[in-house]
Amino acid sequence: MKKNKIAVSLIESMVVVTILSIGLVGVFGFFIKSRNFLDGVSAKIQAMEMAREGIEAIENIRDTNWIRFPGNKQFCWNVLNYDSNCIKEKSGELPNSQNKMDRDGVKYILLNDNGSWKLEGKEIQGDFKDKLYRETFSVGQDEDGKYCQKIGEGEGRRKCSKKKGYFIRTIEITKPAGSENKMLVKSIVQWIDPSSSGVRKIEIENLLTNYKIDIDYFYKK
Repeated sequence: MKKNKIAVSLIESMVVVTILSIGLVGVFGFFIKSRNFLDGVSAKIQAMEMAREGIEAIENIRDTNWIRFPGNKQFCWNVLNYDSNCIKEKSGELPNSQNKMDRDGVKYILLNDNGSWKLEGKEIQGDFKDKLYRETFSVGQDEDGKYCQKIGEGEGRRKCSKKKGYFIRTIEITKPAGSENKMLVKSIVQWIDPSSSGVRKIEIENLLTNYKIDIDYFYKK
């Protein structure tokens, strides 16, 4: 009789341990999924910040061009990296397309050169799956926690280091057909979603205009 009681107790203990194990596995799995979900939300927020930064940087470059080259708002508003050759361009002459931001087929990385935004054009075809493409357009962080895009090199005075997770950002700038005083800016960010291990993408568009030339025309009338 005593042996039977011991056997029953062992069976009961095994059942309890099994139930607890199943419960703990479920709880552990829930926490893992919750953590991945939160990581996914955090990654999406960072991607949106990177995409918005790209749009805001191009707006800043346009505004800085207006300030640097007030004498030629027609050809200098969309000049690439503050190229002063735009001052020599005159109405009726074809502008030098190589010193303009709105160039078809070119993807840009965004650089912060001691507080001034600059663009570096890359004519690389591919997508997130290509290693060279990822390395070229990858986004890192400097010592101040700001985003940067030349991993291992110094942007301004601070080194750009790899960022936790994998993000890439490309900026594309094109000229709408028949619109000399407009340019369409696309800031595209792709990353690996921790919650699904899939590639996600955010794309923000903004149509920038050279409204300063219209203001000048109004006051000259």
